[in-house]
Amino acid sequence: MKAHRPTFVRLVPLALALVAGTAHAQDATPAAAVAPAPVAQPAPVAPPAPAAPAAPAVPADLSTLGLQDESQASGSEEHPLQLYGFADVTYYLPFFAKDSFLAAQIPERNQFVMGNFNLYLAKQISDRLRALGEVRFMYTPNGQITGSGYTSTSVDDPANLYRPVNWGGIAIERLHVEYDLLSNLTLRAGEFLTPYGIWNVDHGTPTLISIRAPYVIGEAIFPVHQAGLEVFGRTFFSELGLEYHLTLSNGRGPISDTRDLDDNKAVGARVVLEWRRSFDVKLGASYYRGLYTNRTPTSFDVMTGKASSTILEQYTEQALGGDLSVDAAGVVFRGEILGSEHRYADGAGNRGGGPSFTPDNRRWGWYGLLGYHLPYGLMPFGIAQYYKWPETPGNTLNRSVTAYQAGVNYRLHPGVILKAEYTYALIDSPIALIRDTGMSAVEMQISWVF
Repeated sequence: MKAHRPTFVRLVPLALALVAGTAHAQDATPAAAVAPAPVAQPAPVAPPAPAAPAAPAVPADLSTLGLQDESQASGSEEHPLQLYGFADVTYYLPFFAKDSFLAAQIPERNQFVMGNFNLYLAKQISDRLRALGEVRFMYTPNGQITGSGYTSTSVDDPANLYRPVNWGGIAIERLHVEYDLLSNLTLRAGEFLTPYGIWNVDHGTPTLISIRAPYVIGEAIFPVHQAGLEVFGRTFFSELGLEYHLTLSNGRGPISDTRDLDDNKAVGARVVLEWRRSFDVKLGASYYRGLYTNRTPTSFDVMTGKASSTILEQYTEQALGGDLSVDAAGVVFRGEILGSEHRYADGAGNRGGGPSFTPDNRRWGWYGLLGYHLPYGLMPFGIAQYYKWPETPGNTLNRSVTAYQAGVNYRLHPGVILKAEYTYALIDSPIALIRDTGMSAVEMQISWVF
């Protein structure tokens, strides 16, 4: 039987997404934003939190990119719109046969990959009111696999004598407005990145130790972003800090950015305890619960005089996560464990279409990253990770994946980071051909801020 990449769609991002392990922006002195980071810092860094900090004007990863908090600008009543962002490009070199099983699932040839091109738009409207937008520019859908071929977005350019040009897409990562209710309590409305774990909010590649997020993060056990309301804040008690988040949103769904296809709002929470001395320890816990609903558009039947729609799929999902960050004497540790369960609603059709019903299921995974700061901006690191796929009719060949990485990053400039990683991964499968075929690859990346 000939395998095609779409057959095992969950493996498509494996080679790239497995090379993961990450760290959020770290606190340091303000000078670190314009000079090489001190030994205790893994990436471009954010200003330190004061003893009784107000809610930050921008997320940590934005401060890491060098954004000035204009709410603290003295003698200025005008706050202009700020534009800034980050980008990266990666070289990928696989080490497996071009006619192996893996070649039908993941890229089998060495290649350059244009990755993120994210633009931030920030506006300090007043001392207590601000807005933020983040968009990602992409080359997709150009190059996507469609059946036995690739999608081409080549069209004629009328501005250049109708010569060919490829068009791409835009993803809205977040778009929200914030208001400081108190010095340590802020209300956010709009589309926001779900506050969970270490990576999801601080996702800019220049702020990360490794090239990209762990595989378990890429599987979106928690929603990547939500549309609704978030209340958050941070309070410090001498050496101890407490960060807290509460969310209310449409939850997850096929069009959750603009529509809610049920009357059940999703809820979420996150708490982080921090201990700062000569070291920095953060222990976090995250929770999410919501109802996923996919249904047909509502239509009106003149014969019955009633409007109705048909549910295509509906389940309650609940996710839990725990994370630990440690920075001590040049040693850096980042770790997370995440899991979720799906429980389908009773009724025919609620478990989706297809030849078989999707059972209630669970999925979970973890990762751990250990690094050490050396002089001259060097940091070697190692990563171990595991992910257990849900047992569903569409996923019977891939039980779990285990991967190990070793790499190093180097700060060429305060805003330019070089990274190199080696990955080895194995998939647990009832099929020996899959189970006994290891994936290994080397990736090198340059990421920068602007």
